Amino acid sequence: MTTTKLGYARVSTTNQSTENQEKQLSEAGCSELFVDRAVSGSKNHESSEYAALFARVKELRGEGHDVTVCVVKLDRFSRSLKDLLEGVEELGKLGASFSALSDSFTYDAASPMSKLMLSMLGSLAEFERSLITSRMNEGMDAKVAKGLIRGQKPKLRSSAVKAIRAAHTAGDTTPGALAKEWGVSRSTVIRVLELPGFSKPYVTLDAWELAKERANAQS
Repeated sequence: MTTTKLGYARVSTTNQSTENQEKQLSEAGCSELFVDRAVSGSKNHESSEYAALFARVKELRGEGHDVTVCVVKLDRFSRSLKDLLEGVEELGKLGASFSALSDSFTYDAASPMSKLMLSMLGSLAEFERSLITSRMNEGMDAKVAKGLIRGQKPKLRSSAVKAIRAAHTAGDTTPGALAKEWGVSRSTVIRVLELPGFSKPYVTLDAWELAKERANAQS
């Protein structure tokens, strides 16, 4: 059975051209090309062209064709190992193969060795993610030890906290109304006012920024 080759090309910015990629893909025997222009490699899996490529693979496989998706280089298909593996694995589930021409990388949907290779790469990707997470956590713990306040950046400065408390003490407005007025959640106002149900004291933006500055100064 003749294999139908589909090509996928991508560039990240408007001042780049896919012309060279398209030429190489056509010379490699790709009968149809799917092209993403000015699309980041971290976002291309959400693009309409990327979706159209997979839809075409599914259509051709439904018609009984052998299908291979080709790219010039692996980083044209994805900028992260995780997304690359997910994309190739999805093609494999559809019964399609994958080839990166310049990187000598081939996934053969009919080959047990290709499936084993993909599984090994998946394990390496998971290991890489765990290392990154571990390093990030270690870095954060070190900064917390130096005074950095963990959690999201607060929205309210001390002046706003004083104004909210003053308004509530005067009985002028409710927590819900105060939340709307200051553009924060009701739970934030409850923490600011230290009403029943608040989980921990509210840290003002002033205090958060000062703690961050001190922690960075000690790094």
